[in-house]
Amino acid sequence: MSKKTSFAKTRPWRIAAPPVSLALLLAGTSCTSFKKTLAMEHRVFIRVPGGLPPAGKTLESGGWHFRHVLQGPAAKTPEAQWYLAWHDEGRGKLTQSGILPPWGRARELAPELAAATFEVFHAYPQLIEPGLVFKEGAGDKGVFPKPEPGRAGDIPEVGVGAMPSKVWPDGSRDESGLLDPAWHLDDRHSQLASARDAARDRRRPGDPRIRIGILDTGFDSRHVGLPAHLVDEVEGDIIQVLRPENDACDHGCRTRLTSPGQTLDSGHGTGTLGILAGRKIKLVDRRPGGPRVREQEVELGAAPDAEIVAVRVAPWVASLSTANLAHAIDYASRVKGCDVLSISHGGSPSMMWADAVNAAYDRGTAMFAATGDYFPLPLPGRVNRTGVIIPSSAVYPAAYRRVMGVAGVTETGRSYGLTDWPRMLLHGWRPDQIAGSLMRGSYGADGVRRSYFDGSLGKERSKTDIVQIRRYNELRANPIAAYSPGIPWLKAGKDLRSGASTTVDLDGGGTSAATPQAAAAAAHWLAYHRAEIVAAGGWNDWRKAEATYLAMALTANRPWAGDGKPEDQPPDPYLGAGILKARNMLDVSFREALAICGDMLRAPYDGYTRKGAGKQSPVTKKNGAPRDFFDASRSLHNAVIDPDRSGYTADQIAQRADFRHDAEHVFTRRDQHREAMVTLYFNMLLVEQFVKGHGPIATDHEKAPRKGKLFSGPNEAELQVEAERLADGKPAAPRKKRTKLSSPHR
Repeated sequence: MSKKTSFAKTRPWRIAAPPVSLALLLAGTSCTSFKKTLAMEHRVFIRVPGGLPPAGKTLESGGWHFRHVLQGPAAKTPEAQWYLAWHDEGRGKLTQSGILPPWGRARELAPELAAATFEVFHAYPQLIEPGLVFKEGAGDKGVFPKPEPGRAGDIPEVGVGAMPSKVWPDGSRDESGLLDPAWHLDDRHSQLASARDAARDRRRPGDPRIRIGILDTGFDSRHVGLPAHLVDEVEGDIIQVLRPENDACDHGCRTRLTSPGQTLDSGHGTGTLGILAGRKIKLVDRRPGGPRVREQEVELGAAPDAEIVAVRVAPWVASLSTANLAHAIDYASRVKGCDVLSISHGGSPSMMWADAVNAAYDRGTAMFAATGDYFPLPLPGRVNRTGVIIPSSAVYPAAYRRVMGVAGVTETGRSYGLTDWPRMLLHGWRPDQIAGSLMRGSYGADGVRRSYFDGSLGKERSKTDIVQIRRYNELRANPIAAYSPGIPWLKAGKDLRSGASTTVDLDGGGTSAATPQAAAAAAHWLAYHRAEIVAAGGWNDWRKAEATYLAMALTANRPWAGDGKPEDQPPDPYLGAGILKARNMLDVSFREALAICGDMLRAPYDGYTRKGAGKQSPVTKKNGAPRDFFDASRSLHNAVIDPDRSGYTADQIAQRADFRHDAEHVFTRRDQHREAMVTLYFNMLLVEQFVKGHGPIATDHEKAPRKGKLFSGPNEAELQVEAERLADGKPAAPRKKRTKLSSPHR
């Protein structure tokens, strides 16, 4: 084989062209941060049908322990719960290194783990899955006191740190040329200040505060500009909570007793907290050369009146299908009852992520997640738009349909995904400006795929994610765009052990900075329309979340659109639904927002029909947005290694096998043992194929052509035969070349 042929066969460049942006993994990271992000290990998780367990209890049988991780969705399928499982002898800790799940080892544990599960829950597990969790040392912790409380009415003084990057527009200036640090909140931009004031005026005595969960890296609890109504509890440190065995004290009892606010190296989480709900401060600029910033008393936080629940989900801004993010969503939504989530975090998804998102949406939690950031070549045209190593597609959970992704827009109303060439040529070459010049915000309406090799704007409009379309309709316009970069970012010191930080940088950027603004706008809308939503009985169900999204999309600024109804205007390939307008959003009532269910804002391929797609199902007043799911196209493999999904029709993709978790596959009697084990093994084999990027063909389509890698794995009938052999304790069937099943008997 020639070298040229070998290159064409292996296509090593695909590793550098994922359709899902991994910039949240790399943007602004140091080697230390990158190492912490990858400090993970595999543990055993089980999905069990049934209701919630007794609160706060770890269940046990035969040396196996079960700790509840998240509640799955109940609508359409029987309710299910996810548990972390571990054994006294350490068998629940899977020692395989790397990020690829050890499915063979998990199947070895299946017989005894299934038996222990039945003893505890009186039901057999639907899935035993090796899942990743961050290690204890994946983020440094420290015990340090909070700032001494000042007198009532005192406004803390905060100094100015870094100035905005010169390669981006940097906000409004007065006649003296002084920068307004809160430019992004004014009526010419997000209208968040006006929405904040209107919500305050509408608030009645006794009304509870809107509760916002912020999922991030932890924060520096000593900063004087932090939110006034901040919940910082030990249970909110998800990295600590998912240390399953409560490891012995030589692993650090002290670290298990600290809250998210006790996190060292927490600059990212401190910055997003300030954007979301930082308190009123007195801003001073005492740097050499005289002030360049307007000194004033200012509320830098977009929603300072909200109650903020801090959740530490990871040591940095990325997760590779970790259980930490799934549990964090459940903790914030179900346990703490958050109305809104701000998630400046993302990566590749998992089935646990999909269950967590679906359940949170069903209970009315509106979720806003950063689309991610990417790095382009410093060249014009297609290459600049799509990136090189990291293309511009949205990460998960922003890419889910029940989550509103948040992209970036600059002060001048231009997508943060595009380059401001005059500024780039003037300043981008300077050493202190290089980092700020290379990062871009990922962009586009959901369903759009773009990577280095298929990124022309024309193709972006036609190469949608047909895996979503195969079951559901085109989605609501998504994401929303909020302002970034060049906004205030509370400064966490380089060495947090040395004292409190009292500065704010003005170079906050990335879609991480945009996300808290959208979450704050949602909180103002909910506070403003609380009475109507409660009276309609919609406060604790999906209508609350969906109406929030629709009100935001209906009132977004679409400078590219002409006259006509908002729902008839297509979203922009870069700005999605449009630019956030928080005060205008308040003018849309709960009833008006729900009235467009079934007639959603249209995606950019309106009128484009697909052969074999079948009848599409819109958002309905009964079911809400179509349910999110996990399959081969959403795996880490297809996100990073081999993203090629071109050439598949919706009809072909509709032929894939499905995960078995309906009422017919719930087993609660001992005489159903074999049937339960067959279903368990089938689901494990199927999900393993999903993780590998394969989509097994359903049994009634055995003769369908297996075109491309997505269909290169075994079909449903072969998975069924293998599952039955494993359930009977027999050796694995002889492997066929294309059937890549690992067995516990190898």
